[in-house]
Amino acid sequence: GSFRKKIEKLRRWSTSSGGGSFKRPPKTKTLSLNSPTEPDTEPLRVETERRKLRPIVASVFGQ
Repeated sequence: GSFRKKIEKLRRWSTSSGGGSFKRPPKTKTLSLNSPTEPDTEPLRVETERRKLRPIVASVFGQ
C-alpha cells in the first residue's frame, strides 16, 4: 500500500512541477530583476543570484 502511495506522490510531483507552467519561480525572478524599482540594489541581487546558482550548476554538471 505504501509503495502505491509513493508512486502517486511522485506522479503528483512530476505533474505539478512539469505541467505547472503558471507557477514557475524563474519567471517571477526575472520580472523582479528587470523591474526598475530599486536600481541601486539590482546588481547586488543579480550577483547573489549568480552566487547561489553557481554551486548548483557545478554539482549538476560536475565542474
